[in-house]
Amino acid sequence: MAKLAYRIRGSVDKVVMVEMSGFINAATIGFFEEILNKLMAKGAKRIILDFYHVNYINSTGIGTLFNYYQSFQEKGVGFVIIRIPQEVGVTMHLLGLTDIVPCLKNKDDAIKFLDEEDRKRKIMSSAETVAKKEAAPAPKEEPRKRSRVYFFKTRDFKPTPEKSTVLMIVPKQDVFTDIMQKRLHTPGGQFYVVHSASEALEKFDAINPDLLILEDKITDSEEFLAKIKIDKGSSLVSVVKLYPNGTDIENLKNFKIWENDYLVEPFEMMELFALAEAELRRVPKDRRQYLQQVHFQFRSRPGMVNRAQELALSLIRKTPLNPEESTALSAAFREAVDNAHRHGHKGNENNYIDCVFLMEHDKVSITVEDGGEGFNFAYYLDQVKNLTPEKQAQLRREAGQRGGLGIMLMKKCTDQLEYLGKGNVVRLIKNVS
Repeated sequence: MAKLAYRIRGSVDKVVMVEMSGFINAATIGFFEEILNKLMAKGAKRIILDFYHVNYINSTGIGTLFNYYQSFQEKGVGFVIIRIPQEVGVTMHLLGLTDIVPCLKNKDDAIKFLDEEDRKRKIMSSAETVAKKEAAPAPKEEPRKRSRVYFFKTRDFKPTPEKSTVLMIVPKQDVFTDIMQKRLHTPGGQFYVVHSASEALEKFDAINPDLLILEDKITDSEEFLAKIKIDKGSSLVSVVKLYPNGTDIENLKNFKIWENDYLVEPFEMMELFALAEAELRRVPKDRRQYLQQVHFQFRSRPGMVNRAQELALSLIRKTPLNPEESTALSAAFREAVDNAHRHGHKGNENNYIDCVFLMEHDKVSITVEDGGEGFNFAYYLDQVKNLTPEKQAQLRREAGQRGGLGIMLMKKCTDQLEYLGKGNVVRLIKNVS
């Protein structure tokens, strides 16, 4: 799925800068609105959106910016956008957003602009106060003449590698494939189109693609995707999957090995271009850092849990870990999944458990995430440090509770145990000796 992320810098009583990255489209617009609502709820008075790492914005996102800018103006909140990439800025400019919302070059220009806006507001407020005292009508506010910098900065990341190889797996060659080829076929690279999963597998090693664009309509598309991602030699190939209109992504299957990103029809061609090109830029970096990457998700049901454990064990056995280390990491994974099912989901078999397996040159890690409310993991990690397993079990027994050694087991089986966020995400790390 095309994703959107953000990071807030600054404080609400001064300048709040929000660094955005990813895609602002139909799939992420709700999250984008949540971000802006959060800033309004916290009472932010000066807001800078940094778009430097935004890959794409569609018409819905632009319309949202129009609406929120108006709301911010009514509340006396200063609001500007900075460092807009050229490919994103062109769309914003064509729809007239840059004529309304200040779009500036960098943070320094933004602060100068906001300072000037504050100064004008103070002058106007003083004039209205004087007018009220003199029982005279307040002077009309003159239309503001802003000096905006329409600076659509070129990104600092490298352009699409010239030798990129793209493989499209679609039912037939048509205008859509021709357009994609014209856009993604680099001078020193290759672009291939095949019409079945079996043909793609047959030619896969010879083509050695950096990017796969796979239509879900292809027969056995899920089985093909799973084979590509589980195989160590091909798991780092980026896969963008295209789903037909009406696909319920949230309830696809009881067990799924995920593509890197996806789009659901209808989508805009520019959105697919931006997504594909971002993936082509990312793949070389991932190949330098990782040896394998597998993202899988399954319902919290006994049969699916067993399948996940078998998959994890098969992946772990292919790592450089020795048999004893592999067994320990597998035990930690089983415990993490069991905790996600029993404690995170409280036995609800319709909820999903999400896992990411990563093999790097110096370590193997597995992240397990459930949909629960989390827990006070810091308290239990302290107990692991200060209590023996026997003492921990005794305390649980005295409290009339069973178990209680799960975190301690995971800690003993890994070189590093991390809980993230609210505690519903655990990362198991085993170093490669």
